[in-house]
Amino acid sequence: MPLRPPLINLSLPLASILLFACGRAPSVSPQVSAAPVTAAAAPVGPSAEEHYAKALALDAAGHPTEAAVAAEHAVAAGAGRDARLLAAKLAILRDDLVGADRLLRPLAAEEPELASARYNLGIVAHRRGEYNRARGEYLAALKADSRHAAARYNLAVLTWDAGITEEARYHVRKFLELVPGDPRGAQLQARVGDARREG
Repeated sequence: MPLRPPLINLSLPLASILLFACGRAPSVSPQVSAAPVTAAAAPVGPSAEEHYAKALALDAAGHPTEAAVAAEHAVAAGAGRDARLLAAKLAILRDDLVGADRLLRPLAAEEPELASARYNLGIVAHRRGEYNRARGEYLAALKADSRHAAARYNLAVLTWDAGITEEARYHVRKFLELVPGDPRGAQLQARVGDARREG
């Protein structure tokens, strides 16, 4: 469990104290004054944004384990959507599907049209072998963003592997229309046949 910064003894409304404890500066109105903070007070730890920036840097530098820890700290400190998406991506990469699902489901509930959350939920379901759920999440990602090439690609693979060849060929055609020069298109065509001539 990540360490939480200690609450500072301030004469402020509870909401301001919680904001301060989460690494954000409280807004003190003129009629409310803060009690003097002594040198003995423990410093507030890194902010959610600092944890998130560290997670991004570590991920970019090829340190996914350390990036995952920083991303989880960012989420625990109250970081927003992007930090939760990064933490979920890193969880998927280390095959922590339960952790990824735990991070993504609330995002998808808060923002049903968030293509990246729906796509990543599709990956979680796909890896679990949950065909209907994976298909539904990939389709939801495409509904939110019709140009989401990765969702289209995964739909082609998912449906082909399930033996639903006509739908797979449809998704291959759509993928080729969307990103005609993408080398994954040739891989899909080799897998399902020349989808442009069929259907």
